[in-house]
Amino acid sequence: FLARQDQDNDGAFDIEDGLPVGAFAQGDSDYLGGEFNLDAGFNQYIGMFLSGDVVRAKLTGSNLDLPRIPPARIRAGLDFNYKTFNLRPEAVFAGAQDKVYPLETRTAGYGVFNVSANYVIAGPHTAHIFGVNGYNLLNKEYRNHLSLIKDITREIGRGVRFSYTVRFF
Repeated sequence: FLARQDQDNDGAFDIEDGLPVGAFAQGDSDYLGGEFNLDAGFNQYIGMFLSGDVVRAKLTGSNLDLPRIPPARIRAGLDFNYKTFNLRPEAVFAGAQDKVYPLETRTAGYGVFNVSANYVIAGPHTAHIFGVNGYNLLNKEYRNHLSLIKDITREIGRGVRFSYTVRFF
């Protein structure tokens, strides 16, 4: 695991060239976690999905929490389908992460709202998929606990991504 360093013993992790200093360490550890996924269709046009995960990880010798372990998360949304068009609004919620390694900073919980849409033009041996994905649509300012630079910058704000995919079969 990558552990932040405090070589000058000032109680804060060291920064070099604007980035946190770290060193790789190893030790025996115990991981305990779980996840679930639920997909349900109400009819041929509307469905829903719900998923979640949680994990705890500790070094067995020192009982310290390991760094960069994600907080508990839940994703919930709807799935609208009509012929070759699909629309998926979703909400993603992450809890606060207070179980941190020494010198690691905690992160607050957050919730973001995303929407994706796809339109498929199918051929005899190809599928042309046109997509648009709107993410963090409420422009929530948050920090991802898994990010190596979470103490320097937040996650990206509101955005839209357009895509085109061709699949051959």
